[in-house]
Amino acid sequence: MLATPVRASEFQPDEVVEGRYHILRKLADGGMGTVFLAEHVLIKRRVAIKVLHAELAADLGMVRRFMNEASAAGTLGHPHIVESTDMGVSKLGLPYIVFEYLEGCLLTEEIYRVGGLPVRRALQIAIQVASALDAAHDAEIVHLDLKSDNVFLSDKGESLDHAKVLDFGISRFMEADLETTQRGLLIGTPEFMAPEQITTPDLVDARADIHALGVLLYEMLTARRPYTHEDPRVLLHRIVHVPPPPLDRPVPPALERLLFDRLLAKSPDDRLQTMRDVKVALEEIAGTLRAEGSGLLPEQARESGRMAVLPPAPRHGPAAWWAIAAVLACAVGGALWFVEQQAVTTGDGGALAALQLDAERIAATLTTEARAVHGRADGLATAPMLRAAVETDAATVADMVADGQLVRPRGGEVIELVQTGATHKRLLRLPVAGDAASIIAPGAPANRLSVEAGQLVITVASPVLTQAGRVGGTLAIAAPIAPTLLGRLVARDAVTAQLVGLDHPLELASAPGPASATPVVVPIVLDHDLGLPALQLTATVRPVAQRNTLWPAQLASFGLAGVLLAIYALGWLVYRLRR
Repeated sequence: MLATPVRASEFQPDEVVEGRYHILRKLADGGMGTVFLAEHVLIKRRVAIKVLHAELAADLGMVRRFMNEASAAGTLGHPHIVESTDMGVSKLGLPYIVFEYLEGCLLTEEIYRVGGLPVRRALQIAIQVASALDAAHDAEIVHLDLKSDNVFLSDKGESLDHAKVLDFGISRFMEADLETTQRGLLIGTPEFMAPEQITTPDLVDARADIHALGVLLYEMLTARRPYTHEDPRVLLHRIVHVPPPPLDRPVPPALERLLFDRLLAKSPDDRLQTMRDVKVALEEIAGTLRAEGSGLLPEQARESGRMAVLPPAPRHGPAAWWAIAAVLACAVGGALWFVEQQAVTTGDGGALAALQLDAERIAATLTTEARAVHGRADGLATAPMLRAAVETDAATVADMVADGQLVRPRGGEVIELVQTGATHKRLLRLPVAGDAASIIAPGAPANRLSVEAGQLVITVASPVLTQAGRVGGTLAIAAPIAPTLLGRLVARDAVTAQLVGLDHPLELASAPGPASATPVVVPIVLDHDLGLPALQLTATVRPVAQRNTLWPAQLASFGLAGVLLAIYALGWLVYRLRR
């Protein structure tokens, strides 16, 4: 993992926040905020504090999602939902949330550490998650981003695998006005999305969480997700149209029917309709497994009260098939060892899938930034003072700026006003830069991306009308995006990464890696209406040796061969002694 530069807006170790929380160290850096370990200065209780990234604080949608997380975690009060105990605003004006501190691991880490969970263990975790989401649905909150990365496992008292559901950051409050949510916006992690989240994202309800729980249960049982693909279009098509692949492992028939027919059904009407029904169905299957594993005799034996007694077998010498079986078991072990030796080094498929998700997050970030700059440019272009300024000259505009009557650039912005018509004359540039080249060139596209001084710059131009309603000029805003904002999205998954398709490649990640690192090219798909160029993410990922999953079978085969040979030798010895 690449080191992330410390933001000036983040909490620092040994800092005391609002006189209550002593910051100990950073725990994690996510897409929405940074999480710190802290201790309450009075009661000495350890907590986790999540603070919103400074660059996202100006996005009202991001702030709303952040506050959703605080509201959901703080009001539900469920033992399997992470508890929010406090919230506030930092001295730099950034909102933060205080959560209970958990020790353990993410469900994702445990699934892939053991290569899939036993059926009973998977059921117990799924029941806890269903219970948590049932409480959320009762409070009219839909999670919309349930996944193994958002379930935390810890030990609580004598209870192992105590599950906690995390991150209600994109949850939807069902009683909220739908006009506050951006229409047609896909939210969630693609592999866990229900088909209706893709086809009709504005109409999803609690049944989308039921589908996500089905994907989670499938992943716990198989250590893979039912739908994966490097191309997001293919992935979304499979989720909507292709049935999920079989589990390829023995599970109770009732569990298989529940998973495929009532949780992963394409139509929400074919699924179980409430999370409470899901919890009851899972508990019934778990109860059946406990009864079958209790060690009771069959019904016929319990009714008769006795078992049949067979006559003693005649004494013969040791059967030769014991030795033959031992040789066969040894041969199987040798064959498995040979297959293992033929395993080749392959690229990390998980890293490739992660880079595809990184590309989608980069596209979403660029789209959000471009729309924000476009909205600011359109708003300024319609201001009465600016419409009057476009009909004057540069000296008059300079006086208006000095009097504070016109716009002021925000952090890092460049604002230009150009008078169009017979001439292309610059009336205003803020900040003033002497003879610097104009950011509005005749014939240049209205919206564009460029790399300047190692930063990605979004330039948006809007027409300015005169008082008579004619186009009298153009207002352009060039807003920089710090490379660390995009680099953070790929730092965990790539050795090196560049954004190409611009006038110059933009480096997002750079770290020493092996010569055999695998190159990957992933498209960055931006909304067509923005008029921005097509981009690509070029990256390299570290190759990893194919994981050896055959060693348990090898040990079992050689161990069985040893046991069979021991039985044969013991039988031969007893036979010789009795003779």
